Amino acid sequence: MVVLLAAGMLVGVGTSPAQAVTRAYSGIWSGVLSTGGGYSSVTAEVNIPRVTALCGGGSNVAVFIGLGAWTRLPFVQAGFVVTPKGIGFWSELFDKTGRGPVTTIALPARPGDRIRLSLGFSPNRSVLTFRWENLTRHLVRTQRVTNAGRYYNGSNADYIVERSYYPYRGSPLARYSAITFRNAKAVRYGHWVPAYNSRSTLITMLGARGGATSRVTWASGTSFGTGWSGCR
Repeated sequence: MVVLLAAGMLVGVGTSPAQAVTRAYSGIWSGVLSTGGGYSSVTAEVNIPRVTALCGGGSNVAVFIGLGAWTRLPFVQAGFVVTPKGIGFWSELFDKTGRGPVTTIALPARPGDRIRLSLGFSPNRSVLTFRWENLTRHLVRTQRVTNAGRYYNGSNADYIVERSYYPYRGSPLARYSAITFRNAKAVRYGHWVPAYNSRSTLITMLGARGGATSRVTWASGTSFGTGWSGCR
């Protein structure tokens, strides 16, 4: 499970001439953000990575999609966390005061399985629907949240690989096998847009000594990959 992706966690932001894509750095997370506002739904298919205990028994890697949570509350997120001991699925919601439920989801899965993560608000923002699909095992779980307007923040769509902060406070990033996002896209003002576009920010995770620990290794349209570079 994860915590707020606060703007204060980003340092060294710069702009790359290539497609005007922005690059930034964080001590806890990596991946792709689609900015510009107007987002209401997001989805992606991602493989569950294999992890080892090289970085410690409490090491972990979290993979999720979300809306909001870059520059301010509120936000919504859904995904899974992988540790050397197992896999857990979850959703997380926070309103403008930083309050909201965290829910665990029972979904059988193993490393290598392909998972489709989806979340979306109804047109009037009153209903939020989460969906986890294990495409490998043909299993589906859903969660429906009513009175959901207080959780809506369409400022950006998130596709993230993270060193989970909660409940693994202080734990290092696990050594993980390459993670590929496919069919990663979001609804913006009623139209689907790919995760990697001219409004994207590519995030590299940095360790305590300033070296990269997880980064986007390639990106094209609705697909991108991330790779592990170190434990912390």
